[in-house]
Amino acid sequence: MARFTFNDCRIYNGKYSIGGDHNEVTLTTAVDTPENTAFGATMHVFLAGGLTRVTLSGAGFWDPVKGGIDDIIDTRLGSAAADEPITLIAAPTDGQSVAIPGAASRIFKSITTSYAIGGTVGDAAPFTLEGAGRTDAYRATVMKEATVTAAGDGVSQNIGALTVKAAMYGLLHVTAITDGTLTVSIESSPNGTDTWTSRFAFLGAAAATSQWKEYSTAQTDAYWRASWTYAGTTTTFVVSVAIK
Repeated sequence: MARFTFNDCRIYNGKYSIGGDHNEVTLTTAVDTPENTAFGATMHVFLAGGLTRVTLSGAGFWDPVKGGIDDIIDTRLGSAAADEPITLIAAPTDGQSVAIPGAASRIFKSITTSYAIGGTVGDAAPFTLEGAGRTDAYRATVMKEATVTAAGDGVSQNIGALTVKAAMYGLLHVTAITDGTLTVSIESSPNGTDTWTSRFAFLGAAAATSQWKEYSTAQTDAYWRASWTYAGTTTTFVVSVAIK
């Protein structure tokens, strides 16, 4: 069993990387179990398969400057229009600059429901926030997290086939781009080495942005990778996919 000290967590919210502002984050998924106890029962009975709730809580260090965490969260508070796409990536290796392709992540859409600032005299100025999921929190695979200067292909990942009852969820965060346009697509292959076929693509990004995609065409291919085109100076992005 792999165990690690929770020393680092990458947190992406829309077009922003905000892990460096946090020192605490908790994602909770819970399922309602309505009570179904009838007369004559000798113990409580609960129904399975109730509604799912996803909640996110975070805490860290308040930065009130323009473009800082205060600016980012304040503009999103309570706004369903923001429909914030979130990626969480735990980094078990100290000093690891980017996630290893194939690392586990969680992707979901959220709305910020509360935001608090201020604390005790003498302490580093803190903040706390709470969010409510607007989708399930999907266990995903990091396909690529990098700063790139040219087109390229990610590492093949054996994620499994996409059945007729499942869907693939993709989330792209572009946190910086100096010039040019970045276009990221997700490809599949029957063997992970060749015969790669593009299955869906995110819209080309000429500025920092985030995009959520859902793809539900059944595929027998088990191997998947990210591929991108870029003609510019530098751009930084992370993309994850999940099948459920």
